[in-house]
Amino acid sequence: MPGSGRLGPLYITMPFVTIFTLTLFVNKYILSHLRFTFPSIFQGWQSLLGCLVLFTASSTKYIALEHRLTIPLLWLPGVTLYSVSIVSGSILLTVSSIPNFAVAFSLCHVTDYFANSKTFPRTLFIFLMIVLILFFFLLHWKHLATQRELIWLVVYMTSVIAYGCYSSRFSPGGLQPGHKHMLNYSYSAAALFAITLVSSDILEAQSFPHWFLPTFYFGCIVSGVFGGILTILTLIYSKSSEDLTTLKLCSCTLASCFSLGVFGDPWNYVDSTAIVLLVFISYWIFRYYHMEEIERTGVGLEEGGGTIDNNVVYLA
Repeated sequence: MPGSGRLGPLYITMPFVTIFTLTLFVNKYILSHLRFTFPSIFQGWQSLLGCLVLFTASSTKYIALEHRLTIPLLWLPGVTLYSVSIVSGSILLTVSSIPNFAVAFSLCHVTDYFANSKTFPRTLFIFLMIVLILFFFLLHWKHLATQRELIWLVVYMTSVIAYGCYSSRFSPGGLQPGHKHMLNYSYSAAALFAITLVSSDILEAQSFPHWFLPTFYFGCIVSGVFGGILTILTLIYSKSSEDLTTLKLCSCTLASCFSLGVFGDPWNYVDSTAIVLLVFISYWIFRYYHMEEIERTGVGLEEGGGTIDNNVVYLA
């Protein structure tokens, strides 16, 4: 059954964790250090590359995708929520540290896991909410977050969780997960490029000082391609009996720890990494409780429990 508590073979887990971490670091470098603060352009480019990667991968035996791009009307809210999540994620990663972003990402996926379980341990869900409240309090108390960061944190988490809930309950026209990814990529790319043309981004981007920097273009290409590869790994991994949610949380934890030697103020990262670890522990408490419930009642997760798209554009 999905989510059996096993992390799976190293040939799947190691590429996932490695690509996850590298993509997060590349995105942080482009968005914060090069200060490419134009989310509609950046995410439009990532979505376009992700669509091309998925289209190319569909010719292999590892992933089967429909190539039709007609979108069912009922999936338009899903595409909209997806677009909001990738733009808000890009802005959030720009203004916050990697561990702080990892906390938000982890909480989104753990909450999605709770939302898609038939056994619903309320005490542990309350514990998760306490962790979230403490996270906000910590940021405010140490003055580590600006008002803008807190606002985009709320927008990001709300849109990601809402997308996960919507995706798990609506599959108009019999949409399969891979086809949902393809539609999300293609329509988000089109919408974001259109927004770029009518917004101030197209004019403000002309003043970007690193248009002729080779590492900027290399980073943009790597980020988009790796995002598509992560989506493919997610589709492959979700078909196995391994624990995808745990793998995502392990990736967040390791990325936060590695970022100590790469970006920013270690004190901030120590606090935030501790919270990521706390979320990880709370998830394992839930797993222990959930396995006991399965043994006692025989009732488990809904098929495919844990639905949030793990495209790294969520990681910005």
